[in-house]
Amino acid sequence: MVSQRGSGKTDTAKELAMKLRENFDKILIFDEEDLDVWHTMETHAHPEWTNINITRINEAQFKVWNKGLARMVATDPDLDQYFNLFNRFGRNMLLIIEDASRYLEGKIPPELKKLIYNTKQKNIDVLLIFHNLSEVPPRLARNCNVIIMGHTLDASVPTKLDHPKIRSEFERLKRQPRNPEGVPLDPFEKTVIIVN
Repeated sequence: MVSQRGSGKTDTAKELAMKLRENFDKILIFDEEDLDVWHTMETHAHPEWTNINITRINEAQFKVWNKGLARMVATDPDLDQYFNLFNRFGRNMLLIIEDASRYLEGKIPPELKKLIYNTKQKNIDVLLIFHNLSEVPPRLARNCNVIIMGHTLDASVPTKLDHPKIRSEFERLKRQPRNPEGVPLDPFEKTVIIVN
C-alpha cells in the first residue's frame, strides 16, 4: 500500500484485515513503535471496532500463537531476526508491516525476501505500507501482485514502477481536485491495482 502521510493507510489496512480475517488464522501487525492506533481495530468508519483489541505479543509468544489479532513491536534493531521468526513459525497469516520504508532502504533484507517469496507455501500474505512510490524497492515492485495506491508526494511514477496500470492510476489521482495549498480534496481516496 502506498499513500502519503495522513491519508488513512492505517484505517485501510485495518478494514482490509477485517475483511480477510476469515481467510487467515492470524493477523499480525509489525512495527518498530507501539503506536496507540494499533491497540484496537477502530477506524474512522468503524468506531465500534474500538472494543476489538489487538494483543501485543513477543517473540516467544509468536512461536506458540495459533489464532487471532496481534501486534509485535521490534525491541531489537536487528530486524532480520523478526523476519526469520515469521519465516520459521508463521503459517496461515496476514502480516501487516507498518511504515515499511524504515526497513527497506533500497533493498529487501534477506529474511524478509524469503518471507515474501515463500508466501504461497505458508499461506502468508504480506501488506507493506509505504508513503511514496519512490520508497518501494525495485525487486518488490516487480514481484508484487496488488498495489493499493492513494495520493503520494511523488512527482512522477519511478521507472522501477513504470507499469501501464500504475502510471494510469497515478496520473488519474494527480488530476484530482486540490485546494489552494495543493492538498487533494479527497486525501483518503485509494485505488486497487492488480499488477500481476
